[in-house]
Amino acid sequence: AGPDILNRIRKAEQPQHRVVITKPFRMSATEVTIGQFKKFVAATGYQTYAENQPQNEKSKTYLKPGYPFTDESPVTSVNREDVVAYIRWLSDTENATYRLPTEAEWEYACRAGTDTLWSFGDDRSQMDQHAWSITNSQVRAQPVGTRRPNAFGLFDMHGNLSEWCQDTFDEEWYAKSPTENPTGPLTGTLYVIRGGNWDYNSILRSAFRTAHTPDVFGYTIGFRVVREIEFVSGLERGEVPWFDWIKGKTQQGIFKLPGWVVEENGLSTSEVIKGEALLKREMRDSESRVTFLLRDSAGV
Repeated sequence: AGPDILNRIRKAEQPQHRVVITKPFRMSATEVTIGQFKKFVAATGYQTYAENQPQNEKSKTYLKPGYPFTDESPVTSVNREDVVAYIRWLSDTENATYRLPTEAEWEYACRAGTDTLWSFGDDRSQMDQHAWSITNSQVRAQPVGTRRPNAFGLFDMHGNLSEWCQDTFDEEWYAKSPTENPTGPLTGTLYVIRGGNWDYNSILRSAFRTAHTPDVFGYTIGFRVVREIEFVSGLERGEVPWFDWIKGKTQQGIFKLPGWVVEENGLSTSEVIKGEALLKREMRDSESRVTFLLRDSAGV
């Protein structure tokens, strides 16, 4: 890496620090697509910030990204106001709480248990199998889910589009971030952007972080959503208590609950997950500490 990149890494990506995510969440396996966003527009009549700007032949909107697209292409040219409007509609429609991922949740999901440059390792020659970048994208965003997923079943975490996160941005945040469930600085004018995109091959690392003002929209920026999981007195909407899940663990580390498949950490998680993936949560009882990967069996 050149001196400019090394200096940026020292300023924005260090120091390395421990983060603990105690709240379970579900993350969309892909970036939100044009087809999904069109449903929101059809239901609400919403017009994006880009569409409301003076238009000319060079103008970009989510339906005019500047390259061929399909409904399975990731939606672009949306600023944070547009993203928030979509998420509010989705939450109301599904009677659930959706939001953008925090920066910590995003990196946790991207790394999928790894500490290498990319979730697939340190071998750059494997990049084209896992990410759309300037070397293979044909200078455009590609339909979602068409490269290999990471170990959590999440697609395009390293490329295709950079993604909005929930947090405001501070270049020196890592030196003062709390350990548990960090959500970024309380104030700020910039918002975190994570993940590389189809127009680059030098910003695809799991640790790469940058930011934009909330009014920015572009053909390399999109988003994915997370859905919060609600627990009531140790139960997840009528399921059995966490403690009983741990006590019921078999020797193979696999057992089933209604609608769920639960796998002990370390077992194969390479099976492609369609739809949404629920990520890891640390479970504790008085005798043991066990990490599980939970997956919605209806989405496999």
